[in-house]
Amino acid sequence: MIVGMRNRSCILVLMFLMVGRVAAEPAVADHPELKFHAAPKPLAAGTVVHDWPSFLGPTRNNVSTETNLLENLPAAGPGIVWEVKRGSGYAAPAISDGRLILFHRIEDNEVVDCLSPETGKPLWRFQYPTAYQDRYGFCNGPRCAPVIDGKFVYTYGA
Repeated sequence: MIVGMRNRSCILVLMFLMVGRVAAEPAVADHPELKFHAAPKPLAAGTVVHDWPSFLGPTRNNVSTETNLLENLPAAGPGIVWEVKRGSGYAAPAISDGRLILFHRIEDNEVVDCLSPETGKPLWRFQYPTAYQDRYGFCNGPRCAPVIDGKFVYTYGA
């Protein structure tokens, strides 16, 4: 289900997450923009984690209630699990129900990618054209983080 609504130069996009409707995940070799480093380490017993479905998190105050996480990072920093090439934009990702939503711009398209948070493998992509040009010459990509509400993803593009 996709609904689009234009309001001046902005587009609001609503998408169904398609939970349970995704085919088997493709091999990393099929996605040259994805670099997988190592599987994530298991969490400690008793760790409490939660999704971060929108800007400022689930309680909308930028405070995490997760518990039993590392108190001190290793001197070399945390290990990198995966990285993926992305386009321009200032939008933070959103995570919910085993899906990471990345909102960015590639060339003249605003792109909404749904990735596996543990592997970075693409699950689905939706894109639409944009002609937005920043009047001050900065980034032409989206600035608004996606919002996940149950099975829907909302984005507000440039």
